[in-house]
Amino acid sequence: MAQYKDKNGHWYIVCTSPITHKKTTIRKNPLKHTNFQTKTEAKEYEFYFIHNKIDHNIRFGQFFEIYRNDYKRRNASDYDIQSRYNTYFKQFENKKLINFTKKDIEKVALSMKENGCAISYINYMTTYFKSIMNFAVKEGYIPVNPFNGYEKIKEVKTSKNDKFLQYWTDSEIQTAIQSIPKCFDSTKTDITQIRHLILFAFFTGMRYGEIRGLKWCDINFEKRLIYIDRHINKKNVILDGRKNGDYHTLYIDDNTMDVLTEIKARYETKKEFNNKCYVFHSAIRGLNYPLTTSTGNKYMKALAEYNHLPHIKFHGLRHSCASYLISVVGLNVYEVADRLGDTVKVTMSVYAELFNETKKNAATKMSQYKFDC
Repeated sequence: MAQYKDKNGHWYIVCTSPITHKKTTIRKNPLKHTNFQTKTEAKEYEFYFIHNKIDHNIRFGQFFEIYRNDYKRRNASDYDIQSRYNTYFKQFENKKLINFTKKDIEKVALSMKENGCAISYINYMTTYFKSIMNFAVKEGYIPVNPFNGYEKIKEVKTSKNDKFLQYWTDSEIQTAIQSIPKCFDSTKTDITQIRHLILFAFFTGMRYGEIRGLKWCDINFEKRLIYIDRHINKKNVILDGRKNGDYHTLYIDDNTMDVLTEIKARYETKKEFNNKCYVFHSAIRGLNYPLTTSTGNKYMKALAEYNHLPHIKFHGLRHSCASYLISVVGLNVYEVADRLGDTVKVTMSVYAELFNETKKNAATKMSQYKFDC
């Protein structure tokens, strides 16, 4: 154990790590993220380091394995946290735990925002990232949480009068679909899956969580029915029923049947394929793993920017479906509610603007008819 002074007048420590039992040089005070200004400061931290068993060389990827094993000990599955790591935190795999700063959590938040993630989900994920570092502090790997002081993104609350329905028209959907081969790099992305995903969401009006949870065993091709029995929430938890807890059966139209038939033909010859596989699965992890939480919004953002279309989230495809059924097909509120699996009250509330527009159009057409009397 010793303290030394470098040529710039800063103090540093050379001692043996109580964890690795190897000689370690510490040049900055992790408690302050600054150089040691005095010999006393260096000596005090050296004492803290030795007695708290801090490992200055452990990297985030190594530590995450420790965290994951602890999580597995207390939970049935670690799929959700492994998925989060692969999607948002793997970029820090080789970074030393002791070198993290508030800028790293800000980097995650900015990246998620650019990929179209909802503010609530960004705040959830940054809180989770912060909790990992709390575990590191608790276990003595770092002295303080580097993300202390990070503030969640504030959501701008809008009144009901300020809200408006966000959706694409059927022509905008066609524009987006036709642009997929040009918008995405086929060497890095499964462009056929993107096409199937967008079309399926538009034709069925299903929520993203319901689409993520859909398995082949939920589809009866003979009776042309989709049984919506589960969904996967933003925290990657698989839950029975739909978002509101109920169950819904959806009749398969010809367009949806074509999409499902194409998807099944792509994968049914694969060795791992069975009726428990996800219809829309992770391109990286395989048929038994669902799409990630942010995949849908990421695709929508890219298509909107490429085609100069209105920026809508993946859920906007549900509204696009409703808009088409109301404005083009001409279904009434009861028929739309039945298709979407909503109550008439909810359907009327959400799509009142569209139903009012059809009433105006009907009045206009009536005015164009002239009676001779």
